[in-house]
Amino acid sequence: MLNYGTLPSSYGFEDFWENALVATNDGNDHPRLVWGPHPTLQSSLNNYKIYYSYHLTGQPPGTFYVLETVNSDVFEYTDLTVEIGNDYRSKSYYVTGVYDDIWETVYETSPTNTVTVALSVPHKRSDSNYNSGYNFVYSLEQNYPNPLNPTTTIIYSIKREEFVSLKVFDILGNDIATLVNEIKPAGNHEVEFIAKDIPSGIYLYTLSAGNFTSTKKLILMK
Repeated sequence: MLNYGTLPSSYGFEDFWENALVATNDGNDHPRLVWGPHPTLQSSLNNYKIYYSYHLTGQPPGTFYVLETVNSDVFEYTDLTVEIGNDYRSKSYYVTGVYDDIWETVYETSPTNTVTVALSVPHKRSDSNYNSGYNFVYSLEQNYPNPLNPTTTIIYSIKREEFVSLKVFDILGNDIATLVNEIKPAGNHEVEFIAKDIPSGIYLYTLSAGNFTSTKKLILMK
């Protein structure tokens, strides 16, 4: 957490919120995001939401998904699920503020500027080396690249050791492929999906681990 002390006034800065976010290297090749407090709503914010999108390097990001939610007095976040490099794929981020009114209706502010980092080439990591010392959460990342032809990588994280199922389905719910079906240790994991024997189209992949279930969409274009 950054210690800002007394929050600085930003009323005199043009488009402050639209320029508030920067991405740096945390020293271990993980993207570290740092932003300033919202210039007008900081005192009423409940939290900040961090969004991400995977995309090809040099191409604009597509759909953004919520990566993490942090308290309103936190102004930085390190993404431990990826590493910075010079691969063909990148990850983009932006931040919004979340607040509610007297009727408890929840709103989000406009987003900050979008920042982008090129990622490292995917490689297999030792669970004991890669996962040591981190407090993990349950998450399922968007596959990359997406659309795919015919190979893509899916990254997921689990909080504790338990049985994990990761399956691919067509839009009718038919089981197309089982990518993971075993006990996995806590931490970040990645798996390759090779779709050379199935037709082009939209597919869904679902992660189940304990009480956690998440589904995302992938597109196969041959």
